[in-house]
Amino acid sequence: MTAVAENYPSPGHIANDLFLKDGIKDINEDSQAIEQIYSYWFGENINTWSKTYPLNTKLWFKVQERVDQEIKEKFEGLLIDAAKLNSDLYQRWKTTDQGKLALIILLDQFSRNMYRGTVKMFEFDSLALSLVLEITEDPIHIKSYSLPERLFLYLSLIHSENLVYTTKGADLLEQLTSEVTQRDVRRRYATNARLARVHQQLIELYGRYPHRNHLLGRRSTPEEEEYLKTARNGFVRSVQTIQCPSSSIPMPADTPSTYPPLKILVLHGFHQNSNSLKRSAKKLFRELKGIATFYFANAPLPYNPTGEVKEQLLAAFGDGNLPEAGYQRQWWNASKDSKIYHHLDVSLHYVDKLFKSDGPFDGVLGFAQGAALGGILCGLQPFGNVSFHFAILISGFASRAECHEHLMQPNAIKNISSLHIYGINDVLITNDRTLKLAAAFENPTIVAHPGGHFTPNSWPISNIKQFLLDQQQQLSYQSDEIPNVGENPPQSLMTFEEKLEATIISHQKRIVILPSANLVMAKDIARYMHPLSSRAINNEQQLKAEKGYAYLLYKRLISAICQVLEKASPTFVNEQAKSRNRKDRALRMTKEQREELLNAPPSTYITNPEPEPVVSCALEDLQPLFEHLTSNKSGPGDDNQPIVFTRGTIMSGGRLDLCKQVVGPQGIQPLLNAMMNSDVVNRLLLGNNIVGLPGAQAISNYIRFNQDSHIDTWYIAGNNFDSECMSLICDALANDMKVKALWLKRNPILTSGVVHIAQMLRTNHYLQTLDLLNTGLLDEGCKILFDALKVNRTLKHLYLDTNGLTVKSGRIIRLHFEENDNQLESLYLSCNAFGDGGTCEIAAGLKHDQHLKRLGLASNCVGPDGVRALVDTLIAHPSLQQLNLGFMKATILLGGLDNVIGDEGAGEISRLIRSNKYIRSIDLTFNGISQRGLMKLRDALRENRTLTTLKFLQFGQVHSEITKEEINMILETNKIEWGRQVLSNINGSSLTKADCLQKGQQLNEDINFPEHVMEIISYYRTH
Repeated sequence: MTAVAENYPSPGHIANDLFLKDGIKDINEDSQAIEQIYSYWFGENINTWSKTYPLNTKLWFKVQERVDQEIKEKFEGLLIDAAKLNSDLYQRWKTTDQGKLALIILLDQFSRNMYRGTVKMFEFDSLALSLVLEITEDPIHIKSYSLPERLFLYLSLIHSENLVYTTKGADLLEQLTSEVTQRDVRRRYATNARLARVHQQLIELYGRYPHRNHLLGRRSTPEEEEYLKTARNGFVRSVQTIQCPSSSIPMPADTPSTYPPLKILVLHGFHQNSNSLKRSAKKLFRELKGIATFYFANAPLPYNPTGEVKEQLLAAFGDGNLPEAGYQRQWWNASKDSKIYHHLDVSLHYVDKLFKSDGPFDGVLGFAQGAALGGILCGLQPFGNVSFHFAILISGFASRAECHEHLMQPNAIKNISSLHIYGINDVLITNDRTLKLAAAFENPTIVAHPGGHFTPNSWPISNIKQFLLDQQQQLSYQSDEIPNVGENPPQSLMTFEEKLEATIISHQKRIVILPSANLVMAKDIARYMHPLSSRAINNEQQLKAEKGYAYLLYKRLISAICQVLEKASPTFVNEQAKSRNRKDRALRMTKEQREELLNAPPSTYITNPEPEPVVSCALEDLQPLFEHLTSNKSGPGDDNQPIVFTRGTIMSGGRLDLCKQVVGPQGIQPLLNAMMNSDVVNRLLLGNNIVGLPGAQAISNYIRFNQDSHIDTWYIAGNNFDSECMSLICDALANDMKVKALWLKRNPILTSGVVHIAQMLRTNHYLQTLDLLNTGLLDEGCKILFDALKVNRTLKHLYLDTNGLTVKSGRIIRLHFEENDNQLESLYLSCNAFGDGGTCEIAAGLKHDQHLKRLGLASNCVGPDGVRALVDTLIAHPSLQQLNLGFMKATILLGGLDNVIGDEGAGEISRLIRSNKYIRSIDLTFNGISQRGLMKLRDALRENRTLTTLKFLQFGQVHSEITKEEINMILETNKIEWGRQVLSNINGSSLTKADCLQKGQQLNEDINFPEHVMEIISYYRTH
């Protein structure tokens, strides 16, 4: 439906007062009134069927006195007329779809605006409900009403206090949300669906809506009163008059405090900085103005991942290309088991300096990791300059570090006031962890709010405000107390004066004896740390040199320490926190912006592939290698240690590794001549050697005419091979029965060159691996290639990453699976432009497949819709073992877009994890998955006994260590069970857990790094 009434003619505008006074007496006036309601609520001349229709939530759901008054002035007459017994208007309007909708908005929505804060808000609900029940009984209503129109149909069900109707409304709103294709718009519908479930839960708990009790003259039960104390949802406040306070807890009087403002140090959370917390919680700090002044600290440590997280980041971005994270701060870096908090000492030093330079502080306010630090400070103080009186700890947790175990015992922290706040729906730091921290305090105050982990607008401001007022009062009493100096104060002062004089005299004597005491101490330390050589020192000059060396090392050490301390200084930290360079670009875009980029021409990196810039080496640099090969000397020994030459390395497995050694056009023929004499080499790794046309000719001749060749793998990436070069190499391979792997990435093969590859595939019946990553194929080249695969039955592993493939190629691949008996086991398609459309095409084709084991779709701008289609297909797929929806290292450089499946997509993957019993490895790196999405994956994994790899690192997202630990534990258990199953068939029952785990890890590595990949592992590409 659109904003224009389709069932009646639309006359010109008639002034509101005219038809409100005279009543609506004919069809034209009905049409005009319905259109007026519709246009006011949904917008004038707006098509609500549009996928991008913007939900006007500010008008619909925000409490605004002006809007309430305007609706009353415009529409109260219509409401009164429609609600009359046997109303003619009601009967006329309900004969059309749009008329019914106008009645529902009038009776169920406008009534709430007109009569806010009175019992008349709900007087007309039954009339609206009867209409909605009539409409929703017919499934066809979803075709008669647009998505935003249906939203207001279903809200009428939610407004009912009948559990049957409330449940139905919540179910329909969830179904409605699933139909929304625009990610940004879906988020708003999802909010309404979530709140609908909250309404349903309230009816289940109380049988009614407690927040209506005071209007309907109902007496609240103790349970309802307890709920109303902490309820913060907007729908609870919506029944109050606008003049009423926004919270059910009375706020302290606004009269200014007579006590001096408190001074509070604010400690942000993990991955945050002072500005992000200050900006997000500005409502809180604004309300506390006059009661306290706040100093916002930046943690001295930039976010610096270690262990598995760092390995995943390096794998995704590459060394030296990690995204800038200086603006993300942390107070420590926990070990894998969280028993050690690395570099916490730096943060404690930093806090000590803050107390000295900007303190003293009366108290601390911390959030999440900052709240945990606040708990540690409470237990450790006083130390150094750190001493304070109270702490407000929001979403905090007890330290899990072994060295703090005694601090986190029940009632261990005494003589400090503490307020502990947590969100009932916090899924990142669960409530039990916050309560454990509170239990470590002697007399904690604990307050819950209905929000989640970081929902500052849900924080109980009134409780915080009252807590601070109490602290003001207590500290004022303490400052008014007169110190008790005991009896005979003059005698005490005399004694102190005598001691002070004696101390000064003593130090004066030491200064006379040791005029360079500091210098002497430094020299002593230097010689202690770096003792002089034990061998005899023959002369003064040698002694002086030895001492000088010791002093130099000591000076360097002191300089390094000073640099560390400088980096922990507040000034340095604040400057570093200002830097901000986000690279999670696709997640920050609207769906329209992503579609625009997907449809844009590919970058020149895609259309004109080039090797890394290098310069050819001198031939003499290759001579040691040539001599070794010509003499047919042996390869690595039993220890498998590589034999390294000036240029080139011979590795185990017969690999001759010359990657990035740049033999160049002049060196390729001498190299191949030398190789003809060697029985050791059977795999040539010649990546990024720019051998060009002379190299292609030499390689072609080697394959064609060297009958004794042992080479089964040619890794010849980045060698400036164009179409002419490919014609030479492919002609040589046309009927070859020795070469099983051909790696051609980063060569400018283009569409013209893939023609020769396709011709070769039609006649070659031995090649198993073909790598065409970043070779400029585009959609046209993809079609040429897959046409050839119709007659090829031997190719198993195909790499088509980074080739500018779009939804057109998605259709080509779909047809390959639908029309042919696919024999591919690995299909790698990462860093293309498939988006959801291309992914859905591929998913449709996979329904017909029985052989694929590995599918790579990393960095393709795949969203929830694409992943949903994949999951629907892969749930029953009989052979797939590895699914990569993660992030490809070169995505940013190549202008690609990372995947954006988010929490919704994580829910879809959870379906796959629960149902599929074949998949061993899933990569979801950098997909915008929050803690909620991670919990969905964890819950599904609890029911899975097959998955052994799940990569879930998310740039810019914070995940609970507890959740990550549980996921890793389940994955390890699955590895052990897999190892046990395999070993049981070999060794019987005498198996240890360690043996099974080792075997399971090996099997898992075989999935993620199959044999054809291990055969090209390079010494130079990993060093």
